[in-house]
Amino acid sequence: MGPRIHLWNLSWRRHTMLEPEGVCLIFENVAV
Repeated sequence: MGPRIHLWNLSWRRHTMLEPEGVCLIFENVAV
């Protein structure tokens, strides 16, 4: 599930670039 979440995170960040960085950091931690 790690790689899948990581790829989904990249796509999600592209669609929601207006979201706060804190949310992105949380997803990055989950991917790791």
